Amino acid sequence: MFYRELIIGFTTIFAWLPALILTFLAAFVFLMGFAAISEGDYLIATTCILLSSGGVLGFIALTSLCWGLHISFLKRLIFLLAGVLSLATVIYLGTLDPTSALYLSYHPLVVYLFYSPFVIGLFHIVLHCYFWVRLPNKSINTRCAR
Repeated sequence: MFYRELIIGFTTIFAWLPALILTFLAAFVFLMGFAAISEGDYLIATTCILLSSGGVLGFIALTSLCWGLHISFLKRLIFLLAGVLSLATVIYLGTLDPTSALYLSYHPLVVYLFYSPFVIGLFHIVLHCYFWVRLPNKSINTRCAR
C-alpha cells in the first residue's frame, strides 16, 4: 500500500501538475487549430486539434490516477496512450529544429513540463499493461453458467 501511495504522490507532483499547465496550452492550440481551418490550412488544423485532444485525454487519465476519477481500466489506458503519443509528438517536433519557434531544450523547467509527464506516462502505461496481463480471464457468459 505504501508503494501505491508513493507512486500516486510522484505522479501528482511530476506528471499531473505539469499536465495541468500543459492543458491550458492544449486549449490554446485547440483554438489555433480552428483558426487554421478558417485560413484553409487543413494539415496544421488537423495536427493542432489531434495533439490538443490527445493532451486533454492524457490529463483526464492522469486525473483519474491521481485524484480517483472513476474511469474504466481500458479507457484510462487508451487515454494514457493518447496523452503520451501527443506529448511524444510535441517533444519530437520541439527537438527537431533548434531554430524553430517551439524548441525544447534541456532546461529544468522544460524537463519538468514536458519530459517528466512523458516518462511517468510511459511508466503508468507499462503498469497498466502489466496489471492487464495479470487480470483473470473472465468468461463472457458468466451469468448463464448456473
